[in-house]
Amino acid sequence: MQTKAAVLYNIESNLVVETLMLEEPRAGEVLIKMSAAGICHSDVHAISGQAKQKLPCVLGHEGAGVVISSGKKVDRVKLGDHVVLSWLPSCKNCQQCRKGRTHLCQTYQTAVREGTLIDGSCRFSNKGGDVRQLGILGCWAENVVVPQECCVPIDKTVPFNVAALLGCAVTTGVGATLNRAKVQAGDTVVIIGMGGVGLSVLMGAKLQGASKIVCIDSNVALRDLALDLGCTDFIVAEKGVNLVSKVKELTNIGADYVFEAVGKRELQRAAIDYCCPGGQVTYLG
Repeated sequence: MQTKAAVLYNIESNLVVETLMLEEPRAGEVLIKMSAAGICHSDVHAISGQAKQKLPCVLGHEGAGVVISSGKKVDRVKLGDHVVLSWLPSCKNCQQCRKGRTHLCQTYQTAVREGTLIDGSCRFSNKGGDVRQLGILGCWAENVVVPQECCVPIDKTVPFNVAALLGCAVTTGVGATLNRAKVQAGDTVVIIGMGGVGLSVLMGAKLQGASKIVCIDSNVALRDLALDLGCTDFIVAEKGVNLVSKVKELTNIGADYVFEAVGKRELQRAAIDYCCPGGQVTYLG
């Protein structure tokens, strides 16, 4: 079949929206009609060359859609299912999966990195040859073929534009709060960077009952949204502001948990200074 997609051909270049050929799903694979897709900074990393993604490649790795076709041996989903797509599928059988480290699944690691399907081949193509799909997904397309393990069925009442963000930003932020840091009621939290991941950390901390949630960002326009979502204090990171003093003033001795959700070395170093003795820093950026 033919489908439109946004393709990156060269680093630091514009995406090309064009019609590609899309092969039918093979055994264990499903065809998804995409309904919504998010834009994540990891897509920007592919464009800048930081991610070292092999090209050409259809970008997009957080999305949601409907199962419209499947290959043989598909039992995880059925036709008509609404699904969130995951770029971290797991086989449940390799050594890493058996140890509970499903995000490091050996079976899918190479495919996710290379932008292919599990057998090392591509389903997208054009007259120039194969076109890869970012993170084994390639959500910036009208239709996409993915392994069934990438599909998480959801309730059909969930809006697709909400569901799409569960594929990366929300699960990264909320998951780090609940599963990695294990924030508890009454804890104090500092979040550096209030993009999609930082806002998801905020929602997770609020859900857990944190007593104080301090958000730091250079963009003052994010203040109202952060406050609406449960932020207790918003610090604008601007020239002349002593952030360490501000954090200590608000938390007394520093935060129990600090989350760095930007991915900059200087902010990661600063995160340690915002933490109280015995506290914990979590890097998500």
